[in-house]
Amino acid sequence: MKKVFLNGIYSYDENLVLKLIDFEKGRISYEKVEEEFKRNYDLIWELQKDVEYKSDGLLTWQDLLRPFSEIIENTKVLGLKRYFETNFFYRTLYFEEKLKIKENKIEEWIENYFKIPNENTKRIIILPSPLLFLEFSENIKLKIICDIMEEIVEAILSKRKGILFFEDPVIVRRDILKEEKNILKKFYKKISSKTEIIIQTYFGKIDKIIDFLFSLDVKGIGIDFIRNEIEKIKNWDKDKILVAGIVDCENSYIEEKKEIEKILNRLKEKVKEIYLSGNCDFVFLPKKIADEKFKLIKNLA
Repeated sequence: MKKVFLNGIYSYDENLVLKLIDFEKGRISYEKVEEEFKRNYDLIWELQKDVEYKSDGLLTWQDLLRPFSEIIENTKVLGLKRYFETNFFYRTLYFEEKLKIKENKIEEWIENYFKIPNENTKRIIILPSPLLFLEFSENIKLKIICDIMEEIVEAILSKRKGILFFEDPVIVRRDILKEEKNILKKFYKKISSKTEIIIQTYFGKIDKIIDFLFSLDVKGIGIDFIRNEIEKIKNWDKDKILVAGIVDCENSYIEEKKEIEKILNRLKEKVKEIYLSGNCDFVFLPKKIADEKFKLIKNLA
């Protein structure tokens, strides 16, 4: 099976976009939209048919946080906040006191947001890291986020099998406080007892944080090689998988196979086990280009 991850939120097919617009304008019923979603899921599964861990492309996720407002009590969805230097915007979440999971909603929530083609599928279970959650939230502390996330992870793993994939652009973009590091260490240690974990970093340099990432109880670390030189991993921890983001998901230029092979061969000189991925979410690309870039790394994996 191919060692490649379809990471993050994936691009919509053009027909799905048009159907969503038609529905919003009252021209079609939501059943027509659901039919188009089903077709998009079929395309996603076909794209990953020989891939070890599969993703549903998070097609129903408006962003990486908003779905959590549906299962955490006393949560409000607020205004838009720019997603770093991209042209995408996230809704921030506001948390009131006495947070807890809506246990009567969690099973339906998992079915809606973590789809699988069949019961034997091993998923890449993509979630916002606690730091990313904190970045787009108000009136909540990191420790509380970790506690809530631990409960949610446990619920997901009762229904889905696979590897946890925490997206974390924040950890490479600002200084992480000592107290925050201690909280994160405890969180990942607890979660690692349940399943394997990947922390996917992007949108920043790893220089200042790589040693801390190595200290965490995680199976692997994802690195954005559009922003990081290969020499940054010369002292790679041999016990960690490298998830190499080697195609640019912020640029519509489709890389030549030879240039990607050259990068991959250099990485193989330094790291024992490598999975390939985009440098960040594929959603920033038109679907046809996202498909071509994913096929490129899949064929090289």
